[in-house]
Amino acid sequence: NVILTRTRAYIEDSVVGIIVGVLMLVSLGVLPVAIPYFSTVFPIAIGIFLVLNALDVIYFAKDAHENLKLSLVSLVINIVDILINVGMLALLLGLRLPLISELVVPLLQKYFIVAAGYLILVNIGWIVWYHKD
Repeated sequence: NVILTRTRAYIEDSVVGIIVGVLMLVSLGVLPVAIPYFSTVFPIAIGIFLVLNALDVIYFAKDAHENLKLSLVSLVINIVDILINVGMLALLLGLRLPLISELVVPLLQKYFIVAAGYLILVNIGWIVWYHKD
């Protein structure tokens, strides 16, 4: 039962990550799609993804002894996701956050499409790799 619950959580996290990446591309105009209430939907999607990433870090911290390699890979991916999410929220909401505003936001502004592609590809890869059985 625990394995089934955790599997669904991985899928939800990855699906939301893909959605956030796609919304980033929509915000750039790369994907010409009109989304109603986009200015509200985008920050909410980022917030949901941020919560799911934080939960993943907690779960993997508890399960690190079971599969250290998988836990470390997931931890790195989730930390990058969290930095992108917090940076995006700071950028969208005009927040001034120490270190994030000085380091992450300028990188996001310069490599926005790369961050979007990262979120899409890494989360598709995670779904495929983790659920390959």
